[in-house]
Amino acid sequence: MVLIRQHIDRFQPADEVEFNMIEEMAASYWRQRRAWTIETNLMKAQIALKPDDGTTGAFDVLAHSPALALVYRYEARQSNMYQRAIRTFAMLRRNVPVQNEPSPISEHTQEPPQPVETEPLVGQPILAAAGFQPAPRTPENTASTPPQAPPSPSHSQLRTVMPLLRPRCAPRCARPRSLIS
Repeated sequence: MVLIRQHIDRFQPADEVEFNMIEEMAASYWRQRRAWTIETNLMKAQIALKPDDGTTGAFDVLAHSPALALVYRYEARQSNMYQRAIRTFAMLRRNVPVQNEPSPISEHTQEPPQPVETEPLVGQPILAAAGFQPAPRTPENTASTPPQAPPSPSHSQLRTVMPLLRPRCAPRCARPRSLIS
């Protein structure tokens, strides 16, 4: 209950749907913490079996058993569920008005168009790190024209970004191709 209360205090859900996302976040976080406890207990049990080997020996033995891999998969799944619930909660806050709030369209005054927050695109944070920023869209050009891709980055910007886009892989991928069978 404390975990749910902390999330409610932090995120202030406006309706039942947002509250459901808060519950999912709290449950995923609790399950992730439980996976950490299981991992700790596995290590302690293995160290107790062979105290002379210490933590390194216990990890080596557990690395070859399915138990540790299962715990890591479980932990990753819970982390992904937590992150997905946060993204869904943020999307609800951004895109779905709460029923008790007044309509954002005013019938009395005509205000000048305000820039609309652009939707995040795949790779956009990396492009922003290289100094490439797409122009913000306004309500006028988003309603009348379909969304367009941002202009292509220059060659020098791509050379800056490309090392950031390389996948991080296991040490096996770092070996020269001649050594990979």
